[in-house]
Amino acid sequence: MRFSAILTLVMILASANSNSQDLSNDSTILVSDTATIKEELFTAIYKTDEFVSIYNSSNKIVFKSKGYYPSLEFKDFDNNGIKDLIIN
Repeated sequence: MRFSAILTLVMILASANSNSQDLSNDSTILVSDTATIKEELFTAIYKTDEFVSIYNSSNKIVFKSKGYYPSLEFKDFDNNGIKDLIIN
């Protein structure tokens, strides 16, 4: 639970200096989900290189972590009105 709350905070406070990515035709994407948080669209993606990346509405990476994450989803698990990223 704490990991999800931290990810929410990271997404909100993310730096504008992150790398921009084109995700439209990326065949390496295994799992993805999107959510609007504080009026900004975020996309979480798990790729074949075993990285989970979270992109903001400008397609800039705001969080990236390597690991085995076969499922992910945005969900407000703590009922605070802000969607959290659940990674399993």
